[in-house]
Amino acid sequence: MSQLRIVSIVEGDGEVEAVPVLLRRYAGLVGWHGRLVALPPIRQPASRLLKAGGLERIVELAIRKLAGPGVFCNDDCPATLGPELLVRVQKAARGFPATLVLARREYEAWFLGAAPSIAGKRNLPNTLQSHPQPESIRGCKEWLSVRCREALLTTRWKIRLL
Repeated sequence: MSQLRIVSIVEGDGEVEAVPVLLRRYAGLVGWHGRLVALPPIRQPASRLLKAGGLERIVELAIRKLAGPGVFCNDDCPATLGPELLVRVQKAARGFPATLVLARREYEAWFLGAAPSIAGKRNLPNTLQSHPQPESIRGCKEWLSVRCREALLTTRWKIRLL
């Protein structure tokens, strides 16, 4: 059985817990039949990663954690920032296969863009629709929380009517 080991580099506390789950779910969705090992993410603020040598230092730490090939994971435009950072990542990886995944602003924007796939879960309404511009939002968790509250209020109101 094939095995893929991934270590991600994240910015916030929420991502430390959520990214490994997201990676495992994505692997299942795309039909990965091997074993996915999502190592605990390395948490670093973007300000440190963007400084000269900061990203390289963390990539080297990630490689030590992996003991082999793996994957790397801001408000900056990913299309502009990504190619520059990818060169730095690959140089620091020194021959280890490495890639770069950048979320614009917040990785939770991915959930807003794919909202129908989480509709009906975690108190979200069954009719939840994608946000038309998910990457424009700062505060994606709050956007989803509002929809949870709206769903709960609607449900309570229906219960009172019965």
